[in-house]
Amino acid sequence: MPRLLPLCTLTLFGLAACRQEPSFDERYDAAQKQVGTTAARLDKEMVAADRQAEADRRAVEAARATGQRPPPAS
Repeated sequence: MPRLLPLCTLTLFGLAACRQEPSFDERYDAAQKQVGTTAARLDKEMVAADRQAEADRRAVEAARATGQRPPPAS
């Protein structure tokens, strides 16, 4: 019985270490999901930046029309 415990422990560790690597399809799906998430985040950032640029442009035009100094860009 005492000899069996180290053998069982070694077998258990061996099985735990033999985890199967993800398949190509699993890796591809994960990468595609990450790319899609990043693209959606970048799209949102670009829309927000475009809105801010338009607001800045209008503020500068309004300041020039009234002869005031344009506000600093945000």
